[in-house]
Amino acid sequence: MNRLGIDSQTVFGMPPADHIDLAARLGCGHISIGLGPVPWQLAQFAPWSLREARSVRLEVVQRAADNGISLSLGEGFAIRPGSSVAGLDKDLDHMTELGVVAVGTVAIETDRSRAMDELAMFASMTHERGLDLYLEFAPPHAFPNLHHALLALRVLGSPHAKLIIDAMHLFRCGNSVEQVAQLAPSLIGRVQMSDAAMVGSGKPYMEEACFERSLPGEGELPLQALAAVLPPRVPVCLEVPNRGRAADIATLEEYAGQAMQRVRALF
Repeated sequence: MNRLGIDSQTVFGMPPADHIDLAARLGCGHISIGLGPVPWQLAQFAPWSLREARSVRLEVVQRAADNGISLSLGEGFAIRPGSSVAGLDKDLDHMTELGVVAVGTVAIETDRSRAMDELAMFASMTHERGLDLYLEFAPPHAFPNLHHALLALRVLGSPHAKLIIDAMHLFRCGNSVEQVAQLAPSLIGRVQMSDAAMVGSGKPYMEEACFERSLPGEGELPLQALAAVLPPRVPVCLEVPNRGRAADIATLEEYAGQAMQRVRALF
């Protein structure tokens, strides 16, 4: 598989068939996929869901196969306050049917002890289905940096549990390229590339992360150094959501193309 891909946050709710076609046009090997669009979907995109009919899911699988695109990560599985991952069984079954390699999760739950309990339950659920589990850390989350994410994986004690390293989150939480270089390659499931200032502007962190990321080379993150220490086979994904620069379908496709050129140049 071509290691470069486009994650779903970048395309603001683009329907899966169009997302697959875009990735193929840009010479990518894989995408991440959710069972429905993000809440901030572009108004030009028609509503869609992969939960309703098995035939729709199989059409997506066939579209991906026809284009040589792997559905490499299932998204939309957050650990949240007031709800439990126990209710995600059907969604995980749908992801298994789509043929994803892994599912990703973030711990929005602020109680770290409860987040750990939920993560352990979710790891059991994913592993029963033959799926890897990728944990993403970010400054506002229950696992706010690389240290806490690694502790969580150590508690899980599973070779099927790995990290998603998002470049913006990594450096904003104070971690370094040197720390990534010291990781066992087997711990890194996926890397998400984008650029940003090293210090936030004062806006809520997740507003910037979800809507105001920069193309590689436009910010201050040491992306070239990060690219140099990554294991050669780890999937590298474009995650550069920017609401101002992807205001409609035409500008979104142009923006994604520019971003992919810059990610490719890092390697």
